[in-house]
Amino acid sequence: MKRQFIALLAVFAVLLSACSRPVDAVATPTPEAIVTITVTVTVTTRPTPPPAPTATPTDAPTPALTVKPAVAAIATAPSKTATKAPPATPKPTSTPTAAPTIRPTTAPTATPAPAPTEAGPTVGEKNALRRAKDYLDVMAFSYSGLVEQLEYDGYTNKEATYGAENCGANWNTQASRRAKDYLDSMAFSRQGLIDQLEYDGFTHSQAVYGVEDNGL
Repeated sequence: MKRQFIALLAVFAVLLSACSRPVDAVATPTPEAIVTITVTVTVTTRPTPPPAPTATPTDAPTPALTVKPAVAAIATAPSKTATKAPPATPKPTSTPTAAPTIRPTTAPTATPAPAPTEAGPTVGEKNALRRAKDYLDVMAFSYSGLVEQLEYDGYTNKEATYGAENCGANWNTQASRRAKDYLDSMAFSRQGLIDQLEYDGFTHSQAVYGVEDNGL
């Protein structure tokens, strides 16, 4: 490569010298000139001695870059302009809609119903109570026997019940009085007298009490 490069330089020098002559000389070259050109070309083909060790790389002649195809290709190649991508448009972020808060409904406070006013006893109840006390002053009665007697007299069941419940009678005492009345009129066995008192409406415990209270 170095030899070819030196040969090219020699040819280039010859061409420059030829171009620097007058026009007439170029138009009609002399035989001496032709010989000189031939000799010059022959000299350039001789091997060039190696450069001295002290020579630096900057002393060597720099080749022209314009004759290299690569440079020409670079010069003629269209420049590619990097196209910047458009900035990405941020997607809208959907904000979640908060669920409506349902306020607890306060239950209406129930208004307590007024306590019913207890009405006083009716006239019929008062009369039934007086009639019950009159009967108890004359003879002994059981609770159910007294209610039946008042109903027999024409009082309603409500009026008769009121009279029997509010007459103040002790039903054990009434059973004892009724047992005594029976014993004053006739003889009874213990069990016979208990059965008779139960028939009159006394409970079994009341009948037993009445019999035992009279010594049976």
